Amino acid sequence: MNLVNSLGTGAKEFFYEPQQGFMQGPLEGGLGILKGTGSLVAHTLGGVSGTIGKFTNSVNKGVLFLGLDDDYNRKKELQDIKEKPKGALDGVAKGFKGLGISVF
Repeated sequence: MNLVNSLGTGAKEFFYEPQQGFMQGPLEGGLGILKGTGSLVAHTLGGVSGTIGKFTNSVNKGVLFLGLDDDYNRKKELQDIKEKPKGALDGVAKGFKGLGISVF
């Protein structure tokens, strides 16, 4: 759902910013194109990386569940609560790291 929302926001701004800019003039329209394109790229990358992070986190939890080590699972949940990701890329990195540790 977050991916769809993020892509929708980026697409909306991709069209809205140039439209608003050209209503003020050609220079502002050009700046609107740059702002809209930048927003589309940023929202697309953020949405995709957030989705990948959530996916790897889900796989990580599945692997932990299959390990049947309740004590480790509780410790891992507490650690995850204390060390929340600071951004989308940090979330992806922590997801892959957790997945690797769980498989190991």
